[in-house]
Amino acid sequence: MDDHSDSGRNNFIKLAIRILSVVTNSASAERVFSQMGLTHTRLRNRFKPLKVHKMVMLKMDLKRRYRDDSTKRLKRKFTELTTTVPVLPPSESSTERPV
Repeated sequence: MDDHSDSGRNNFIKLAIRILSVVTNSASAERVFSQMGLTHTRLRNRFKPLKVHKMVMLKMDLKRRYRDDSTKRLKRKFTELTTTVPVLPPSESSTERPV
């Protein structure tokens, strides 16, 4: 009977050592809090916490997908329009001044 209690105690000690030896990493939690601070600003303070949580999770998931994706994210290109908009000649009524 004494051997049974010792093996139970040894298993408990082994379990405690395994659990307590896990190194915690708070970088991901800090990233989430930082992103929540950027999302929930003074101008956008009417969002409910669940809405902010969903927005942050969506943004972080998109970042992760772009990071893990082998193709690069498409960049926006700001160039001049190649199509021209026709300019109508001024009408006679637009040149008259009100009295």
